Amino acid sequence: MIGKSMGLFAAEMEKHFPYLPIEEEGRLTNLIIREHFFTKLYAIFNFKKMAQNKFMKKLADYHAKNKYLYFVYNQTLKNKLGLIVANHEKLETNIVLDNYFNEMVKLFLNLPSKKNYINAYQHIFGYFSNFASKEEKVFILQLMEKYRNGKIDKSAIASILKGYSIKYNIEYLLGQTIFEPFPEELLSLDDSGKL
Repeated sequence: MIGKSMGLFAAEMEKHFPYLPIEEEGRLTNLIIREHFFTKLYAIFNFKKMAQNKFMKKLADYHAKNKYLYFVYNQTLKNKLGLIVANHEKLETNIVLDNYFNEMVKLFLNLPSKKNYINAYQHIFGYFSNFASKEEKVFILQLMEKYRNGKIDKSAIASILKGYSIKYNIEYLLGQTIFEPFPEELLSLDDSGKL
């Protein structure tokens, strides 16, 4: 049977390096798939860069920065990664880093869901619940509902939440990769076949 399939080279690459982000060029015109591809690519790149130092503190910082990004992908694996960082077994740093990486790449196997994004955004908005007016809270909830129904892109909500983070100087949130998981210049809406 002849049909569309992954090329031989790509298939071999995936067999030997299953954690590598591999995507067909045509599918990258889909904005959601392209964002997922770049997110996975930069998560792996940033992990490898961080892991060169071989310090548990660096791993803990890396994990903390990715908390909400992990949240939108897989909350169970996010929690498992947290346990690896806690290192209750007192394993050597190299083993912890390997264990973390192996679980992290599993986390990015599937696209994140709208439900998880909304859940993460609600948690982030919780940081501002004491500052936001009733009208602001209603507005954010309406935006989340519009996103759930496919009427707006999630970036509209992320921009507002990042704006609040800047306004109230919440450093923990400003460092979160959910707001910019990869350099924004990589993402252009001009050539997207589907938003």
